[in-house]
Amino acid sequence: MEYIVGIEKAFKEHIGSDSINKLRENITDKPMILIAGDQLTGKSTQAKNLAEHYNGTFYSVGNLFREVATKRGITVAEQAKLLLTERGIDVEIDYKTCEMISGKSIDTNLGVIEGRQPAYMGSCLPSITPRLEEFSSNIFSMFNKRASSSLSSKGNRRSSLSERLSKCS
Repeated sequence: MEYIVGIEKAFKEHIGSDSINKLRENITDKPMILIAGDQLTGKSTQAKNLAEHYNGTFYSVGNLFREVATKRGITVAEQAKLLLTERGIDVEIDYKTCEMISGKSIDTNLGVIEGRQPAYMGSCLPSITPRLEEFSSNIFSMFNKRASSSLSSKGNRRSSLSERLSKCS
């Protein structure tokens, strides 16, 4: 739980004293699929496919990283170097990732977020925001029901995905 306190402290210091309350207020009941992994592992491809299949909204933390660099007028490489010395950049990106996970700007029924750390940030949110803890226990079961009913009618390849998903719940 020490890392949760660290995230809360960083958000309050770099984003604002009311940042945690704003996250709490922005949480919706929309399911979020969080895909994390290393670079060049197919996260974006899978996230886009899931978002398209479920008529959801796709977000990329990598795109967010690039947007922050552009806003600052620097290259992605320069921003990556600054991460070693300037704590505010990664906190800003982590906070914006949490806003995505909260569903704040998702206009569809579900969101699919990919990046290197969204699953980590998603695991922190229930501890920061108690309302999300109750909701998060239902996210996978809601997704699993959709996967079972929707994918099973699409053929063997997609049925096997549905079967694998149902074994995870």
